[in-house]
Amino acid sequence: MEAGREIFWNIGFWGNLIYVFLSAALALLIWMCYRRYRLWRTGRPDSRSAEIIARIPSFVQKLVTDILGQQKILEEPLQGILHLILFWSFVSFFALSIADFVHHYFFPFLSGWIYLWFSVVVDIFGILALFALLGFAAIRYIQRPRRLDNQAGDTIDLILLFLLILTGFLVEGSRLAVTEMVDTPDYAPWSFGGWILGKFFIGLGSAANRILHQVWWILHLILVLTAVVYVSLSFSKLIHILTAPINIFFRSLRPRGELLPIDFEVATEFGVGRINDFTWKQLLDLDACTRCGRCQDSCPAHLSGKVLSPKNIIQDLKTELEQGWRLASPLTGRQAKAGDAPAHSLINDVISQEALWDCTTCVACVEVCPVYVEHVDKMIDMRRGQVLADKDLPGAVRETLRNMEIRGNPWRGADYLKDEWTGDLDVNVLSGGTGSEWLYWVGCTGALIDRNILVTRSLSGLLKDAGTDFGILGNEEGCCGDPARRMGHELQFQMMAKQNIEIMNGYGVKKIVTHCPHCYNTLKHEYPQFGGRFDVWHHSELLNHLIRDGKLTLTETVDKVVTYHDPCYLGRYNQILDAPRNCLQAISGLERVEMEQHGYRSFCCGGGGGHAWMEENTGRRINRIRMDQALQTKAEIIGVACPFCLQMVEEAVGSLDTPVKAMDLCEIIALSKAP
Repeated sequence: MEAGREIFWNIGFWGNLIYVFLSAALALLIWMCYRRYRLWRTGRPDSRSAEIIARIPSFVQKLVTDILGQQKILEEPLQGILHLILFWSFVSFFALSIADFVHHYFFPFLSGWIYLWFSVVVDIFGILALFALLGFAAIRYIQRPRRLDNQAGDTIDLILLFLLILTGFLVEGSRLAVTEMVDTPDYAPWSFGGWILGKFFIGLGSAANRILHQVWWILHLILVLTAVVYVSLSFSKLIHILTAPINIFFRSLRPRGELLPIDFEVATEFGVGRINDFTWKQLLDLDACTRCGRCQDSCPAHLSGKVLSPKNIIQDLKTELEQGWRLASPLTGRQAKAGDAPAHSLINDVISQEALWDCTTCVACVEVCPVYVEHVDKMIDMRRGQVLADKDLPGAVRETLRNMEIRGNPWRGADYLKDEWTGDLDVNVLSGGTGSEWLYWVGCTGALIDRNILVTRSLSGLLKDAGTDFGILGNEEGCCGDPARRMGHELQFQMMAKQNIEIMNGYGVKKIVTHCPHCYNTLKHEYPQFGGRFDVWHHSELLNHLIRDGKLTLTETVDKVVTYHDPCYLGRYNQILDAPRNCLQAISGLERVEMEQHGYRSFCCGGGGGHAWMEENTGRRINRIRMDQALQTKAEIIGVACPFCLQMVEEAVGSLDTPVKAMDLCEIIALSKAP
C-alpha cells in the first residue's frame, strides 16, 4: 500500500466547515487590519507610498536575508536560533495546510515519498518549535532579562502557540494509532512525533482513539480560531507576522544620516507636538515593534543609567496612538479619524523632557532593530516640535542654539577666527582668488577649539606632504548646521546650509574633505536637499587613498598599541569602517587591538545630538563607560576620527590617572612621518 493519508479522516463532511470558520476568522482579521491601516493614515503623508515599484528589488533582498534568513534576529545567537526555528516551523505548518487543501480539492499529490518527506519535515519542525517556545518561556520567566517587560499578552501568546502545536501532535497520534500503526507500520515512524504519542494511545483501542481524535481535532480547530480572533481584537505582538514585513518594505531607503527637511513655505505644523503630527510610516513603526528590547540594550543613554529607553519611547507613543481609537466595539463600522487623536502635547504628557534630550542620535537602536523601526527620526521630530514652538527647553540647548544664531557657531567664548589656526602654515584661502581641487572643510570645532586645532594643522601638513591641492574658506566658512538640526532647530540649519552652499557654489567647489563625521554626514547627505551637491570625503578615506597610491609615504616605526574608536556618524551612519583601520595598518610597528564593541556595534562617545554642549546629570557619563572599554584592551593610544569623540575621550582620560592618550587618526599617521 502506498504511503498517504485521508484528509479529514474520521471527521467526514464536517471537516469542510473548518474553511467556513477560518474564512470568518480571517475576515475579522482583515477588517481589523484595515481599521489599523486607517489609524496609521491619520498621520501625515509620506512619499514612501509613491515608491512602491522602486522598493521591490531592495525588499526582495531583505526578504531573503532578514525575513526568511532571519539575519538580524540571529545577531543574538540564542534568541535568534529559537526565533528562526519558530518562524520556519510555522512556515512548514502553513505549507502543509495549503498542500492538504490542494490535495483534497484539486490535485491529489500527497502520497508516496512526497507524503513521507512532508510528514518527517513537519514533525521535526513541530518538535523543535515546542522546545523553542519552552526556551522563550525560560528566557522570559526564569532568566528575566531587564529589557523584557512581561505582560499578560506575552504569556497568552506563548501558551496559545504551544497548545496549537501540541494538539496538532495529539490529533496525529490518535489517528496513527488507528491507521498507519495498524495497516502500514513501516510508514508510521515517518510521522515520528505522532508515532511516539500513538504508542501510548494504541492500547486504548480503535473506538476510543476515534473519539479522542475527534476531541483533539475540535480542540485544535478552536485554538486556531481563538488565535486568529485574539490577534485580530487585541492586535497582540503576534501581529508582527504581518506588520514587520510591511514595515521592512517601507523602511527608509535614504542614507541613514539624512533627515528630511521641513518645507517652511507650505508646512502648517513644524515638527511633532501631537501623535498625529508623525507620518503614517512613523505610526506604522509603533505597531511593528515587538518590544524585544534590543534597542534598549544597545542605547548608551539607557545603559549609562539615564531615563531614555528607545523601547519605552515607541511603546508609550503606541499607547498614545490608541487613546483615540479603542477596540471596545471592534465590529462597528466606525473608523479612526485624525480628530480622534488626543489633544494634549506629547512632551511631558507622554514622553518626558529628560528622555527626549537624553538621546545622542547614535542610531545604535536603529542598527539592531530587526523590524527596522526608526527611533531617532522620531526623537528629532519631537525636538523640532519643542524648539520651533519655543517650548521649555533645557538651558544648555537654548544657550547652544542662541550661540548658533548670534555667533554662527555653537561654541560659547571661542577666542579664534575661523582662519587663525593656519598660523605659519601656507594654506590657500579661496577668497584670495586661487581655486583648489579640494576644499578642506575645517568645521567649527576644528577651527576654534585648541585641542582640535592641533588635529586641523596635522591634517593640513599631511595633505601638503602628499601634494594635495586644497584650500579653505577661512572666515567665510560657517557652521555646517549639524548641531542645530539634531537639536531640532530646523530653520537655523536651513539658513546656515543655504548660506554655505551659496558660498561654495560661488567658488566652484566640487570636492570636499573634512575630518568631522558630523560635517561629513551633513555636507554629503543633507546639503543636496538645498542644491549643494558635492563629492564629500572623510579624511580617513582621503588619507587611505593617498597612502595606498604612494603619495603619502610612512617611513617611521611606531611601536605603540592602538585601539580605534568608531565614531557613530562615521561607522553606523556612513559605513566607513575599513578606511581608518587601513591607515593604521599601514604604519610600521603599530599594533592594533579592537574593543569588544566596535564597527557597527561601537559604543557612542556621548557627544552626538548636541551633547557635546550638554551636561550629563543622570547616571554615569557615557564617555567614561567607553573609556572603561578602551582600557580593557591595554592600548597606549585611543585612536579617534571625530572632533567630538576626541573631546569626549580626552575628558574621560583626564578624569583618570592613566598614561593613555587620545589621538586623531591623522595625528597617529603623522607619528610615522620623518621629522
